Amino acid sequence: MEGLRDLVIVNPRHFTSEVHRLLTEKIRERNGVITREEVVGTLKMEAGRAEAFLGLLKTFKIIFELPRKDAATEPSYISPMYLQERPGYVDLFLSNFTAFYRIKYQGYFHRGILLDCFHQLGKDLYFEKGLYFYWQWGLVLKKDSRVICIEFDEENLNQVLIKMSRNGKEKPGDDPLLQHILHSFESINKRYEFQLELSADGDRFIPREQLLKEMKMGLNIFDWEGQKADVRDYLFLLPENERFASRKHVFVSYSSKDRQYLDQLTSHLELYNSANMITYWHDLMLKGREEWDDQIKEEMNSANILIMLLSADYFATNYIRKEEINIALNSLSAAEKKKQVFWVLLRPCNYELFPEVAKYPIYPLKEKDELTGKAYQRAITEHENQDREWTKLLRMIFEEN
Repeated sequence: MEGLRDLVIVNPRHFTSEVHRLLTEKIRERNGVITREEVVGTLKMEAGRAEAFLGLLKTFKIIFELPRKDAATEPSYISPMYLQERPGYVDLFLSNFTAFYRIKYQGYFHRGILLDCFHQLGKDLYFEKGLYFYWQWGLVLKKDSRVICIEFDEENLNQVLIKMSRNGKEKPGDDPLLQHILHSFESINKRYEFQLELSADGDRFIPREQLLKEMKMGLNIFDWEGQKADVRDYLFLLPENERFASRKHVFVSYSSKDRQYLDQLTSHLELYNSANMITYWHDLMLKGREEWDDQIKEEMNSANILIMLLSADYFATNYIRKEEINIALNSLSAAEKKKQVFWVLLRPCNYELFPEVAKYPIYPLKEKDELTGKAYQRAITEHENQDREWTKLLRMIFEEN
């Protein structure tokens, strides 16, 4: 600490004795508050020596300085070891806060983590109507318009809850104060095993790493602890770069003779692209000098979702049969399913002649005739309102899976 670099404690035992003389239960009655005047009065120190003594206490993280209300205000200090239980005004203030984040420790958290938290984050302590918002197991921080509560679990001693209120479509994951808190805990927890967990409702928590893993695999719905979870419920808790990383990459396989229908599909895909939910690719996006065969295979292999537009011309195209369909089938038979493949009947054709494809669901799915009870299937182009069919298809792919 600047100003204390050349200071030497000649008699550590005397220094410890002075600390005990200062930090008594009387401090707890004032909720841990210490002033320079108190150090001067209690320890009979001159002002300069008292300043150095307080500096040492800050260095050893025994106290931290309260944010000043203004430049003219004399500094006050807090000893986190002598704080009171959570006061009623804090309970009332936090009534509409939700625990969106949880830091879960493998064992118990060390008391030193709590002290480090106060020491690193205390400068942003929330102050309102003459009251600072802190207590024995937590503190409330404010920066600009964002207010966040950090509360240590005093019963189980194995987790820290990060609570905040949320208005409308606000995305807490982008908030600078939250990111500062999370980065501080990464620094504080270097010696401890822990994981960051996210909750959309303050009740059910899922590890952040698990969510990122599911997103990387292109899955929206997954099983967690015996229940279904939806990645999309948690996206607002992630920072922008991680939300965008969740965008699925779509590859469209089609016959060049079906170009007009590709244009229809692309218009609908663009809606999801503009909403940052997907990126997409088809061979019309090839650049002139690229090796087209390598590029097509690279795009197929990197895609999370393959949309295969079936027609007689599609199956009649040699390259599609030998390369694109095979890549799709291989991905479906792989031990680890990293892709979703959607076979879409674009124009009527006898796809049953290709049993390796026909054994999978073909969209639009077959319907039952109300009069005859027989199943029948209509291709996309057989529908009068093709926009409606594309909308239903993409909603099923991107929003219901």
